[in-house]
Amino acid sequence: MGCKNTSSPWIVTFSAIAKNTSNCTDTAKVTVKVNKVVTDLEASNDLSTTIHSYPNPFQESMKIVALGSFSYILYNAAGVEVEKGIGNENVLVGQTLPDGLYFLKIKSDNVEKTFKVNKSK
Repeated sequence: MGCKNTSSPWIVTFSAIAKNTSNCTDTAKVTVKVNKVVTDLEASNDLSTTIHSYPNPFQESMKIVALGSFSYILYNAAGVEVEKGIGNENVLVGQTLPDGLYFLKIKSDNVEKTFKVNKSK
């Protein structure tokens, strides 16, 4: 069984039962109307989809995860370079830095992105 008209919206209904700490329960019904269905995905060369850094804020260190190799530079709030390096797939950064606001610049291939990050204990 299939649908020939995929341009019309889809209606999806969910039922949920919630229980609180006193063991009282309640039922809720949620209806979602889907107006657009994704039929194809395409690759993206956008650095924001291929490189991630977490957690932010961080306490001990921050992890940069990427597809492939990259370079990074961490600047303090005054714009002074305080750490730099290269990574392939992932790297931990910021272990030796004091608490504060930093800017993390990441370069991969011909793309460059800068993120504001915060170290606080």
